[in-house]
Amino acid sequence: MRQEFNVSKSLDLAYRNAMVALHYANLLARHAYDAQPRLDVEPVNNTVALDFRTNNPDVAPQARAQFPDEVCRYALIYALAHFDRFVLEVGVLEALVEQFVARGGTITMEQALATEKRARKIKGNRSVAAELNKLGGSTSSDVATGIRWFQGLYAIRTWLVHRAGIVGPEDKRL
Repeated sequence: MRQEFNVSKSLDLAYRNAMVALHYANLLARHAYDAQPRLDVEPVNNTVALDFRTNNPDVAPQARAQFPDEVCRYALIYALAHFDRFVLEVGVLEALVEQFVARGGTITMEQALATEKRARKIKGNRSVAAELNKLGGSTSSDVATGIRWFQGLYAIRTWLVHRAGIVGPEDKRL
């Protein structure tokens, strides 16, 4: 039985999923500042499985004060994780299209699944920075601006995820 593959529909679905996630991250970040004034210094109900205590009285007020910023940091990491997922899906679609073209417009289901599996393994191990660099040869100033913008976001993400938001020498432009 012959099955058709709709690249546009797959791309639209990947894009829709990314946009839903970005919208969610945006709402999460914007609500953090609205919620902060209503937060108690200590939560009334312990809903988190881990409950750490300290004798330092400054920790609870500091956590309350920094809550909106921490939620915004998480929202950025969440948004970029979903952007990573979108870039992966586009890379898989690119590999499938290349196989369609290389095989004259027709491939078997087994070939398509093998191509997808191989692409997910290869593309999943590549950074988004590498994918953005592929666009670096574009002559469009809009593309160049977009690449610089995303590179800046990824630098912030790296700083947050790998260095806990602590500025080090590698984060300073000297």
